[in-house]
Amino acid sequence: MRSTILLTGATGFVMANAVRHLAELGHHVVGADLTPPDPALRRFVESLPGRVSVRRPGP
Repeated sequence: MRSTILLTGATGFVMANAVRHLAELGHHVVGADLTPPDPALRRFVESLPGRVSVRRPGP
């Protein structure tokens, strides 16, 4: 069964690997993190189209 999964701290080393693994299994992963976006994260998200989205909590 495919699920939508929310992971906090998604840009950290451990969670980024969890995001990749879950997306490769076909789950849709929503990552939340306080870290500002960087080019490496953008490339990572674009490499898994439609399966990963990253959100930054706003004020």
